[in-house]
Amino acid sequence: MRLSAAQVTVGASKLGRTALGANLRGGALALSIGEAQVYGGIARGSFGVTRSDAVADVKAQFQFIDVDLQSCASELFGISKLSGRGNLNVSLVASGTSPFGLAQSLDGTASLTGHDGAISGFNVEQLLKRLERQPLSGGGNFRSGSTPYDTLNIAVKFSDGIATTQDVRVEGPTSRLTLTGTASVPAREYDLKGVASLISASTANAPAGFDLPFVVQGPWTIR
Repeated sequence: MRLSAAQVTVGASKLGRTALGANLRGGALALSIGEAQVYGGIARGSFGVTRSDAVADVKAQFQFIDVDLQSCASELFGISKLSGRGNLNVSLVASGTSPFGLAQSLDGTASLTGHDGAISGFNVEQLLKRLERQPLSGGGNFRSGSTPYDTLNIAVKFSDGIATTQDVRVEGPTSRLTLTGTASVPAREYDLKGVASLISASTANAPAGFDLPFVVQGPWTIR
């Protein structure tokens, strides 16, 4: 089946001009998106499911090009704290008899690049300046405000349900964040280490003026 439409509504998502294809043969379902206007940008990709006895093999490849990250992350992943524009690339495969089994076997890669946006819920610059002035005062209530960024880079590799960071950087006019570590998809747990740096406002290439190592561990909750 092939479908071309000027507008498509799928749940809460509204797509502009869209070209879709679907093929079902021998227990294998293949869906493809030649091009779709969505989130202010373009989406392309494919999704396939093959069933053998009680086992399902799933393969997904998607590209979101120059999209609004706030609407894209909110509708696809339930994340409402990210804004800006950028590109998202996902290539994943999994095999299992249940959703948990699929999560345990998840392999592939995912990358996100963004620019000129912000991450809401905390203000890195404010926190670092407070700790720089009074190192023993504690962080206080830092779960407010937002952290603007010039560039955002996230690249992870999945192997047997474990996501390992390859490149995670958030660079703004006065602060910088880097992360390394892993996250378990089936267990829904983080095990990450990072460094938050306060940099000179006069030049983005200046050495960091203050570094704060931190850890992110425990279960995740998407909001």
